[in-house]
Amino acid sequence: MQMKSTVYYDYHDGEKVPLWYVLNFGSGNLDWDTEYLYVPIVAPFEIHGVEDFDNDTLSASITFGDLTKRIDKPNTIGIYLPHVKRTISDFGGDYHDIDQFIFLVSDIEEILQLSVIRDHMNY
Repeated sequence: MQMKSTVYYDYHDGEKVPLWYVLNFGSGNLDWDTEYLYVPIVAPFEIHGVEDFDNDTLSASITFGDLTKRIDKPNTIGIYLPHVKRTISDFGGDYHDIDQFIFLVSDIEEILQLSVIRDHMNY
């Protein structure tokens, strides 16, 4: 499965601050029967301003409670898909239609206890 990762930033006190990490996998391309989806968070990734975010792409927000980390794989997060599926279904959606996941950068940094995204932006 081909996945594309993008970081969206905004400005806070004149500084470029990463807000969202977006993982686009395209509709119908994710194996929703898997318990965990493991994603390496590694540069390079595209960087865009929040004004460039496409609101027409069907997305699901991934919360801190959906995340886990791999001790044996640094910079890799796990997403607990059964909870994500249940949340989407509870809101009347069909998880098979989802094109991408949206994460708060702060949640990824907290779960990894690293600043891999922020460090990459300071190139």
